[in-house]
Order: sequence, then structure tokens, then C-alpha cells
Amino acid sequence: MVKLADLISMGTKWAATFLLLYLFLFFACGSVATKKAFYDPITAELQDNNFDAAVQKIENAKADNKYAKKDRFLYYVDAGLAYHYASHFDVSNQKLTQAEDAADELFTKSISRAAASLMLNDNVLEYAGEDYEILYTNLIKTLNYIAKGDFDDAFVEIRRANEKLNLLEHKYGEVSQRFDKGSLDDTVKVDINYRAKKIRFNNDAFARYLSMHMYSTEGKMDDARIDYDLLRSAFLEQPHIYDFDVPDIKYFSEDKEILSVVAFAGLAPVKEALNLRLRTDKDLDLVQVLYTDPERKDSEYGHLPISVSEDFYFKFSIPQIVSRPSYISRIRVFVDSELIGGFGAYR
Repeated sequence: MVKLADLISMGTKWAATFLLLYLFLFFACGSVATKKAFYDPITAELQDNNFDAAVQKIENAKADNKYAKKDRFLYYVDAGLAYHYASHFDVSNQKLTQAEDAADELFTKSISRAAASLMLNDNVLEYAGEDYEILYTNLIKTLNYIAKGDFDDAFVEIRRANEKLNLLEHKYGEVSQRFDKGSLDDTVKVDINYRAKKIRFNNDAFARYLSMHMYSTEGKMDDARIDYDLLRSAFLEQPHIYDFDVPDIKYFSEDKEILSVVAFAGLAPVKEALNLRLRTDKDLDLVQVLYTDPERKDSEYGHLPISVSEDFYFKFSIPQIVSRPSYISRIRVFVDSELIGGFGAYR
């Protein structure tokens, strides 16, 4: 962990910067059918702040083939985060770089293998990572470099994260354009809302927050102000992501140093299978999708009034993100083993 005294000893360039408080952020995601029960003891160690023990359990799981070859991206991300929390920053960077490389490699393969998943299930595919998982490899590496006192490489990772967000903006912008074109080409006039919401993937509040403080520490106040404005824009333009008020954030003070505490708290969501069945009715010109779980069995997930020539009936699954409850009673901030503040009933 970076100590405040260590930062101050580096001179005024580093004095108004970060004390990184590492709590718990864990990506327990992956293809929906991948077995993940072995995560439970790892999660328990992380929640108890036994980070080295969590690292060892992840490495043991890898040695015991709990991570299938197709899930190697997950191993690299999980290991990279665990090593990060255990303050093994160089190893963390190595694993997260391998995660990035694996994501690039596996995404290319997944295009040619996608047809197999349509006939069988998503678990036949090698998991290439979700967009947000790949993005956070750069953001966690940024924190690693900050902890090591290496602002130059930290800036490199922040810029790479922003470049990825710009690419995602183009990626989903093209999808939106195809939806718009589909509306114009729809001669059947099926009752479908073709309009896709514009999502600003090129503006991430956490990335802007880190970049803002890094520029401020370097004395580049104009750049820090730009990131501050973009951070606020992220909240205004993405209320579906940031569903809370903009925090009171300061990056500059005339007469005081600023200590910024970064804390990840709580459990990440998991990806689970949503099992559905599809039936068509040629007499009613109807395609209907129904739930199959006991609580909602035979209730409707959705339907399309489309002319069909045959009656079909089959089951299929789609992935869904499911939140896990997190109970955070307090956050405490220590500097050199001395409690200096916190949130909630932290004393």
C-alpha cells in the first residue's frame, strides 16, 4: 500500500496525490455455463482482506484446471486483480497485460466460432471478456503504476483506456445506425422500436477522476479542469450508469494539499443464464418468447407479430447480469496505522 509519508518524501510533485485504499472489487463474470463455485473461498479471503491467500487460491485453482483453457481471460483478470490487492503491482500488471492480449486474440476467434454457440450454447466459445472488463484492465494498471510512483506509465494506461472508450463509441454508434436503417427498410411495419439510445462510451467518470488528479499533481491545471468538466458530463449524460449525485470533488487548493482516497467496495455482479423458450403460431402470425423458471413459467418475456409459415417450439438461454447484495457498514482510512477518517460508523 502506498503510504502518505512515502508520497511526501518524493517532494511536492507527489505530495497532493493518492492514498490508495484497496477494499474489494472482483470480476466474477464469464460465460454463463462456466462453473464458478470455486470462487466462493476466494471471495471469502478477499472480503476478509486476506489478499495473499486469495492469490494463492486463484493460482491453485489454475493448477487444478478450475479455469478451463477457454476461460484464460478470466484467470488473467482475476489473478491481476488479486495481485493488485496484495500489493504485488508488477505481477498484477503482467497478468492484466496478458488479459488484454487474450481478449484481442479470443475476440478474433469468437467471430468465426459464433455460429457454434447459436446451435449449442455460449459455453462452447472461448470467453473474450466484456467491454467493461477489458477497459478496467487499463484502469487497474493505472492504479498499480500510481502505487509504484510511475506517473508516466500511469498516463499511458489512462490514455489507452480513453482510446478504448472512443472505439466503443464508434462500435455501438454503427449498431445504432443499422437499427435506424432497419426502421426505414421495414416494409412489413413490425411493431419494433428501432431507435437505439446514444451511449457515451468515450467518457468514463473513474478514468476522468484519476486523470484529473494526475494532471493536478503535475501542475497541469488546464488539463485537470478539462477532466473535471468531463467527469461531471459523465454523470449528466449517463444517469443510467451514475444514478447518484455528482460527488463534491476538488482537485486544486490555494493553501492546502489534497489527499484523494480511492476505495472499491462491494461485490461485483455475476453473469447467469436466463432460460427461455420460443414458440411460433402460424395461425396468429405470432412469435412469442416465454419464461421457463418456476416463478414465471409460461409468462411472456416478449412477442413479435410476424407472419410465420410453421409452428416451432424450442428452448434457448441468454446471459443476464445479476447484482449481488453488498453490505458496507463503514470505510476506514489509515495512514501509517493511524485512523484519520472514514465514512459511516468508522470509529
